[in-house]
Amino acid sequence: MAEYTYEGHHRYHGSVIARVSGDTVVHWREWQHVSELDWDAFVGEKD
Repeated sequence: MAEYTYEGHHRYHGSVIARVSGDTVVHWREWQHVSELDWDAFVGEKD
């Protein structure tokens, strides 16, 4: 499992669940959300 943020034409926040057996990916599920917020604002963290 992983959470990530990347930027291209937009900023994306996402998470992925991957299952690997040997050297083969046997399951991949990914969710993405387009948001111009930085990570802290996106998840609602306060200073």
